[in-house]
Amino acid sequence: MGLDQNALGQLRALDSDGSARILVQIVNSYLVDAPALIQKMRAALAVDDMVSLTRNAHSLKSTSLSLGAIRVSEIAREMETAGRSKATGACPALLMALSAEYAVAEQLLKAECAAVQKASRL
Repeated sequence: MGLDQNALGQLRALDSDGSARILVQIVNSYLVDAPALIQKMRAALAVDDMVSLTRNAHSLKSTSLSLGAIRVSEIAREMETAGRSKATGACPALLMALSAEYAVAEQLLKAECAAVQKASRL
């Protein structure tokens, strides 16, 4: 599954000069923060800390959605819901799916940034 181009377009539009510098900055920040959030979710699940699991899943859900990583956002939403309801039985499988979907989104976002930067140099 690809990225939601409407979400990326909204971020591109933040730079009136067409450079998409803001998009690149936001993506780079996400690429640092998202793996940390996933790791915090993994650690929270290991110690049955549903507050931390829910909080980190919520953060990942929101930031992923704003960058068009819809599938990552959906799985994070499922994790958030599980954490809130303390129904954590599905969480290990969800974490595996989340990690895999994040890896796909990461590559797509890196390619998006590379394309934007290449276009701005032309």
